[in-house]
Amino acid sequence: MTPDSRRTPSIAHLPVSLFASVMGIGGLAVAWRRAADVFRVSSDIGKALTWVAFGVFGVVAAAYAVKLVRAPRAVATEWSHPVKMAFVPTIPIGMLVVAAALMPEHPHVAEWLWWTGAVGQLIATVAIVRAWIGNPKIRTEHIHPGWFVPVVGPIVVPLAGVAFASAQVNWFFFSVGLVYWIALFPVVLGRLIAAEPLPARLLPTLAILISPPAVGSIAWVRLGGHWGDPASTILLSVAVFQGILLLSQIPQLRKAPMGPANWAYTFPLAALTAALLADAGATGCGACKWLGVGFLALTSAVVTWVTLCTIRSIVKRTLLVPDPLPAPAP
Repeated sequence: MTPDSRRTPSIAHLPVSLFASVMGIGGLAVAWRRAADVFRVSSDIGKALTWVAFGVFGVVAAAYAVKLVRAPRAVATEWSHPVKMAFVPTIPIGMLVVAAALMPEHPHVAEWLWWTGAVGQLIATVAIVRAWIGNPKIRTEHIHPGWFVPVVGPIVVPLAGVAFASAQVNWFFFSVGLVYWIALFPVVLGRLIAAEPLPARLLPTLAILISPPAVGSIAWVRLGGHWGDPASTILLSVAVFQGILLLSQIPQLRKAPMGPANWAYTFPLAALTAALLADAGATGCGACKWLGVGFLALTSAVVTWVTLCTIRSIVKRTLLVPDPLPAPAP
């Protein structure tokens, strides 16, 4: 195979990380719904974004199904790649996020999505953690913030799960996600501090550091906690700090090329926005309210920007070309 042929657009190169677009748009839908509650305005924007997320999931899932049929070896390679495998759970997480957005008006559709996503998330988390433990090809340079994706998934489960499953089921997922986030955090942070810099294409994954505490604060409240109690305050405070840290890294993040990895910005920002607005609505926290407004504007702008860039890459036929990332050790 020649270098030119490897750059030829092909469905075999459709990245599984594109499912993060569903997470980002669905997360923004939830954030706009929280904004509607806090400011007593129409929830039409959140409803519209919910259906956009649902439609995007259908399109991306159909395209990835074509890849599975036409290029099963490419799917197997992607799912076993030390770097790319961490993004496989974006498939079930996308289902879980859309389920949370659909739940108020369409609980039956949401329930079907939730159960499919929850089972898929459990399978993906077990498979990936098993690979991390037993795959000798994984080296330090393969570690990146995207490793939190399999951890964020279980924490997302209770957002809609409290309406569809028992407390034991929801606490199971939340507990796994929370403990593994705490366990993985020093591993990822140590790699970022002590090892070589992240490849430019993975720089957007730094935003994922926001997701576990932001989603965790919302899930904690859904499981019976309260905004303003010690647990939600700790989780939300860590999420806000990570958001501020991300903003401070903008000069570095600008080095990242445009690609599907840029969707990594969207869901973490949306989760932080939703958490801030939910806290503001429950406690009357003025700082949370205005921080939430700021992050809502930022998240909306980022989702719009990444969407337009993705459409442009589709038109220019650059979406379906190989994404160079660190290869496994021989």
